[in-house]
Amino acid sequence: SRTLFSVDGRTVKGMTLLVNGVPWSDPYNDDPLARFLTLSRVRRVEVIYSASPALTGRAASGGVINIVIEEGGRKPPFAAGDFTWGANGRKSRKAWFSSPDAFINGTIAYDEYMQDYFESVAGNPGALTGLYNSRSVLLDLTMRGKAADRVLVRLRRFEDSYEGTRNWPELRDPLQPPEDVRYSGFDSEIRYVRGGAEVSVRQRFVEMKRKAGQTSGLVLGGAATWQGMAGPADVKGFVSAERAEFENELWGVRFAPDADRAEGGLTLGGMAGQLRWRGGLSAGTMTGSGFFAGGEAAVSHGDEKGLYQTLMAARRVRTPTVEELYQPALERLPDGDMLSTSGDPDLGHETSDEISLGLGYGTAVRADIFARFERSRIEIEGSDPAVYASDGSDDVIGLRASLDGGGATGVALFDYRWQLSGHWFADRAEITPGVPEYYVLGGLWLTRPSFRKTETLTIGVRASETGSRFFPGVELGSYTLIDLSVSLTVMGVVVKFEMKNILDEKYETVPGMYMPGQHYRFGINWRLFN
Repeated sequence: SRTLFSVDGRTVKGMTLLVNGVPWSDPYNDDPLARFLTLSRVRRVEVIYSASPALTGRAASGGVINIVIEEGGRKPPFAAGDFTWGANGRKSRKAWFSSPDAFINGTIAYDEYMQDYFESVAGNPGALTGLYNSRSVLLDLTMRGKAADRVLVRLRRFEDSYEGTRNWPELRDPLQPPEDVRYSGFDSEIRYVRGGAEVSVRQRFVEMKRKAGQTSGLVLGGAATWQGMAGPADVKGFVSAERAEFENELWGVRFAPDADRAEGGLTLGGMAGQLRWRGGLSAGTMTGSGFFAGGEAAVSHGDEKGLYQTLMAARRVRTPTVEELYQPALERLPDGDMLSTSGDPDLGHETSDEISLGLGYGTAVRADIFARFERSRIEIEGSDPAVYASDGSDDVIGLRASLDGGGATGVALFDYRWQLSGHWFADRAEITPGVPEYYVLGGLWLTRPSFRKTETLTIGVRASETGSRFFPGVELGSYTLIDLSVSLTVMGVVVKFEMKNILDEKYETVPGMYMPGQHYRFGINWRLFN
């Protein structure tokens, strides 16, 4: 299904998914393309709750998830394979190879995820959904010069296929049986880096074929970023431009919109006594919504003991998607996630005035109070057909906090690491479906090295509690999940086992679809030339 997420109660369209700092989303509806990532190359995930446009390369940005994928090779040649099996026919195959890090380096990675049919329809326990297959291929070529400059050429091919999928099972129309869906695309990028400057050109083609018809979009764009010093201040800036063209047909209605976008921004920062400060402005223009602009200002203070405080105020903007602007009125309600809606070419951009206050101690303790005042929210109004309108407004007030630590237990020579984090909303945006009242996540990991540290046993327990969530016409209750993981590393081989949802909790993340109950996963990761 579509990969949706929320940070600080924002809609998925109020989030920006980046891969190594480059936006990674469907050009038609701005949905994140996280399911098409080659996860075998992921090194870390960065969450930025209210992101500076200078970091995202987008003047219209709010919260950001930046997935950092390893680029280039390592000193020796390196290869890795990861194979996983689980309940309900869940299987994954991941492998990649990289030549030694030298003047020219090449990398190839392949990921595949599969799942059989399983029972998940809340209104019909005997109904089966699934038979899912996702594949992605990544090719990287890196060339390094003598002046510490670098050229990266990246090609990506990805595809999802679903057989007999019913995306909205509550619509039990016998004339609308489950359908097959194919979602695929191709992405390429050429990037040149020298010192603090970076220039790139990129292309992305995304296509979805289903019973309702098909959507296909091609995006061509380029961007430049730079960072350096202007006197005592750090300076970071960006400019970017792109053009998107589409050829769509939904329920017999053909439409071929196009959209142009150009934007840029500049951020400065530095020290003023014991205060660290940052300020920035960004602006751009887009077909349909016209000119947009935002800005930010932040200060922080820390002492030698590690205690620090931060204060940030910003105006963030979100431009409407091509779907919200140009989708024509559809005459029927399809059995899927394309509702009977009509775009509005006169939509304006959303604005969000934000403020946050943070306190922390080193990297172990952090707490933030945040408030966001959302205006001109784009929402669907009316019926026959429903039309996108920029009339929504709401407020969000919340608290997020995290604690972590570690050390040695002194028992059986185990080292330990623990983490606890959570969100709580005093006021949620009522027009944003699916935002939980609260969310708490905790974990404990025990690690024991042996045989001159060539073998490592790791035992982990993760628990989460998710509060109630509102959707149009329905409220979903809270639920608790507990997962157990065990892994054994022997030289370059990792054997791993996971028991997911130990309590066999029956829960829904969206109305009408049950998530998997208690199930297991078993896998092997093999690293060569390590």
